Amino acid sequence: MGKLSCLHTLTRYMVGRESSNVEECFEQLENLKSLGNLKGFIEIDIRVPKNAKYIKEDRRGGAYMKNKKHLNCVEFTFEHVENYESVEYEEALFEELQPHSNLMGLIMKGCKSVRLPCWIIENLANHFPNLVSLEIINCDGIEYLPDLSRLSRLKELMLVNLPKIEYVENEIPTVVAGHCEQLLWFPCLEQVYLDRLPKLKAWSRVNDRDGLPQVKKMVIFVCPKLASTLSRPFIEGLSIYDSLAAWARDMTYEDFLNFPGWKRVYRRSVA
Repeated sequence: MGKLSCLHTLTRYMVGRESSNVEECFEQLENLKSLGNLKGFIEIDIRVPKNAKYIKEDRRGGAYMKNKKHLNCVEFTFEHVENYESVEYEEALFEELQPHSNLMGLIMKGCKSVRLPCWIIENLANHFPNLVSLEIINCDGIEYLPDLSRLSRLKELMLVNLPKIEYVENEIPTVVAGHCEQLLWFPCLEQVYLDRLPKLKAWSRVNDRDGLPQVKKMVIFVCPKLASTLSRPFIEGLSIYDSLAAWARDMTYEDFLNFPGWKRVYRRSVA
């Protein structure tokens, strides 16, 4: 595979299987380095071996994805037996898989670690200024999301089955001369999908944020602790699949009249 330097299309690349060991996994990742002409979409499917144990010397220089400037979207899928050593190995491996800054779509599935890579946590907006779509799915260990608000081009956000997440936005604004720093908060975000976030309390830990100015479509599925609506009159479509969230259950016709921009509201009990 490493000799196919002119390859343009590769939709899925598998790293490790049931019988693989750590050495084989890194050799397979090394083959990715020469595929610098890949275009479009690729899924990196990583099966972390049962015997996976993080050893610093295993890293071999990393930078397996950074040279692929023609890729539009990358999906990282992790599959492994959950134990401390394999989670530590996942963290170290994921750290070396930073895509090129031209990326427009990022999908993460199946992460077991608590800590996301530094290239996600530390100023995601600077690393990926062109990011339009972000999906974080089935990541059991994550307790805090990175700062998403400064992703100036983000249009679609999907958060699915993140059992420890309490807020989408955790950052506390900088206080200068008694005033909170004014930020463009999700200036282009149009579609939001929140699914199975059992601890989600609110969108932001900061109460005085000015909502989501451009959101047109929102889907909320089983978020029983969500304390309030994301009250923006510009939302055109709102779908609620959760009879347990009090704010959704108790909304009346008069409440809906306060949102003249809403063209469709769908509310369904899942109990």
